[in-house]
Amino acid sequence: MKSTIFNLIILDESGSMSDMTKSTISGCNETLNTIRFASEQNADTVRNLVSIYAFQDGGPVKSRYLVKNANPKDVKDITTKDYRPYGNTPLLDAVGSTLTELKAIAETHEDATGIVTIMTDGYENSSTQYNWKQVANIISQLREIGWTINLIGANIDVKEMASMMNINVDNTMAYHQTEEGTKDMWGKFSSSIGQHIQDEVCCSMALPDSKEERIKYRKKSSKSFFKRKKEDATDPNDPFASNDSDSLPF
Repeated sequence: MKSTIFNLIILDESGSMSDMTKSTISGCNETLNTIRFASEQNADTVRNLVSIYAFQDGGPVKSRYLVKNANPKDVKDITTKDYRPYGNTPLLDAVGSTLTELKAIAETHEDATGIVTIMTDGYENSSTQYNWKQVANIISQLREIGWTINLIGANIDVKEMASMMNINVDNTMAYHQTEEGTKDMWGKFSSSIGQHIQDEVCCSMALPDSKEERIKYRKKSSKSFFKRKKEDATDPNDPFASNDSDSLPF
């Protein structure tokens, strides 16, 4: 059974991100390259699709997909024409709308999972469609079926926000909103997403026909998204080998 991985980045495009425009674009493209490479290397085992949703309110453009459920090899690098920070932070509307839509799409696939990462440098201040409880409920549903939901933030209490959204504290990362801090954050995230895609390859190899066991695997693997170093990544030829027992599926 070939699984589909929905890679979704929900990216803050509010005005406070303006100073980090270039480093954000560079980091985003670095992550796209990682997903492209992982997708090409493992095309026979898993199918990767990628989406980037930029959210802002009150600016010259609306919240929108820069990329939507596309084959990574067909995705062009993001530029300053695509990412244009301005305005307020409709965080809950961005998360609620994209996850509701993606969950419905994933249900049409035989076996699908998601790596969803929310990136923000500020707190919610302008949503009108979704509230904290609704978003937390959606995230809980997705985590229950083995999806990985991450929160990366600057200038906020990341753990507190994660708690409000029902995101596991192990799936959070705080960073300093400087050129160096932003670059370091994207590097860590890019490395983590590459390792996690490899985990999904291991899942498909070890559990070819069992959806229930795949969900169990994914739940355990999700908790170590930001924990493992490169040398701790699972070996595709030995799906049950790891230096970190907490990252093992069983």
